[in-house]
Amino acid sequence: MEFLKVDDPAFRSMLIKLGIGQILLYGITFILLSTGKKWFRILYWIDIAISFLIIYFPIKLLLSNLTTILPFFVLVACMLLKTIVLCQIGGYLRNNRWCKIYFDHTIELDDEDDDWVAKQTKNADYEKIKDRYENKFEQTEQDEEDEYVV
Repeated sequence: MEFLKVDDPAFRSMLIKLGIGQILLYGITFILLSTGKKWFRILYWIDIAISFLIIYFPIKLLLSNLTTILPFFVLVACMLLKTIVLCQIGGYLRNNRWCKIYFDHTIELDDEDDDWVAKQTKNADYEKIKDRYENKFEQTEQDEEDEYVV
């Protein structure tokens, strides 16, 4: 990993600032998202836009110091990968049925799930269930009749 080492103090300070900034930005955003307010999802998308804008700072520093190009590309690639993952999480928050209940307070029913009762009871043998309860009912009736006869 020696080829990724950068002795430039400007790179280190930029890396520390980016790391702390991202942790604070998304830490606060995820805490706010956990409250379930709908407008915090909008704040999440604003944070993703800010993440795309923050990629500018490593590129700007790279243009001033072209001797160590590989660490900057690795940093930018990791930042792009992080932003893509966060976009996928945002899509999940927007499209998931349970997230819609949590944030939008709406319930969506699929047309495919209309026959859920039939799916739940397709393997049930009603004759066995009926015979079991009839036998149980008949036996309790006989016990009650025996009590009255005595």
